[in-house]
Amino acid sequence: SRDRHPAQPGRHRPGGLQGLDGRRGVQAAGYGVAVGNRIPVQVAREIDRGADHLLIAGGDGSQARVANVAIERDVAFSCVPSGTRNHFAMDLGLDRSDPKKALTAAFDGVEFKVDVGRIAKRLFVNNVSFGIYAEALADPDYRAHKAKSIADAAAARTAHPEDGLSVVAPDGTVHDDIGMLLASNNPYQYIGPPDFAGRAALDTGLVGVIMADRSAVDPSGRTVGEIKEWTTRKLTIESAKRRVPVGIDGSLHKVKAPIDVEIDRAAL
Repeated sequence: SRDRHPAQPGRHRPGGLQGLDGRRGVQAAGYGVAVGNRIPVQVAREIDRGADHLLIAGGDGSQARVANVAIERDVAFSCVPSGTRNHFAMDLGLDRSDPKKALTAAFDGVEFKVDVGRIAKRLFVNNVSFGIYAEALADPDYRAHKAKSIADAAAARTAHPEDGLSVVAPDGTVHDDIGMLLASNNPYQYIGPPDFAGRAALDTGLVGVIMADRSAVDPSGRTVGEIKEWTTRKLTIESAKRRVPVGIDGSLHKVKAPIDVEIDRAAL
């Protein structure tokens, strides 16, 4: 019999792909492999050839790109942590220190549905950021010097108040002097170091919102004042600028305002 597999039809192996020797070994066992910058296109081709289960080993941005294909083509999706932070894998309950366990779960675990986020129809699995953190991503040295990039973005935001963002909270309060805004696929909770924030569930259907005004963010980019939090079915961000810098699962994009952030419930 044929079981769900991560590309071309192949026999079920206990533990999934464990024990296979690299890419050639995986392909020799009857599985398709997609690598490089055009993974979504390659994955779609593998589905055309018979794949009904997608496994993606990579960071959160890569997870989102392949998850989008899985949803569009209605095939199973499995996350294998292999990136920088792997917050999506953590909140799924996977052991980020041992990708082999994720491979075992992909073949021998229980399938369940989770939410994904949408921003201007684009899919994200973790969060989207506006203000200081999004603008810091524009710095080519961000990955190597995050603290400096965030501080520079904080200084620039203070110097240009006309580039404001605004949102309306559920109680009707308009927040129009935003320094930092984070909208997440399901709400975050404080969990302590080293990750500090995590999601207890990925199936609530709610956008989690964390926001701080400019006055609550010091010149280094740290929040020193009140942080406001709420949940909502849909968040709309208005801006004085036509196109807004947005960090989508850690990658910088420009999105046309006004911007809607909402949850695609149980889509994945």
